[in-house]
Amino acid sequence: MVIRNRKKKNRDLVMIKPWIFETNKTGFDFCRSTLIELISRFPLTQFEGIHLINSRWGHLSLLDEDEITYHESPEFWAKDFYWGTDTFWWKSEDERILMNLSPLKPKRDDKETIYELWEVPSKEEYIFVNREEINDLFTNHLINNVFEKTWCTTKYNYNEALRDLYKYKGWIEYKEIC
Repeated sequence: MVIRNRKKKNRDLVMIKPWIFETNKTGFDFCRSTLIELISRFPLTQFEGIHLINSRWGHLSLLDEDEITYHESPEFWAKDFYWGTDTFWWKSEDERILMNLSPLKPKRDDKETIYELWEVPSKEEYIFVNREEINDLFTNHLINNVFEKTWCTTKYNYNEALRDLYKYKGWIEYKEIC
């Protein structure tokens, strides 16, 4: 699989496959969900998100459901990969001030964005990401043509869009982890 970087200056950079470690289907889906969290929450391209995942999990020979990484969510890993464990990213702003911690580097800027839900019919497999990323996910073979667009919402940030998604699906209310 070839992963193309959307940034013009690095357009010629390619990857043969997304992960430098082996995965089964469950592991692939977990990595893809972590990637989607990275590119939806932070100002990163797919190429940069894949690099972060590979740099943190590249030492694994196989990522499957027996791996300890499953003890945390893709949202947790995206925040940990982007900000780093040593930043104590899970601390509130007030706690950060009391602990004399520096501010976290920013998340993606809020702007009106269309987020789309793509699902596999008759399965509980889905992705939820901003519309701008869909074509690259298909092009880079991170999703395939069994996914169908089923719903969309326009919101100013990913967390607001997730709240809408949870309401639409009839799930419990979405709450961001730290």
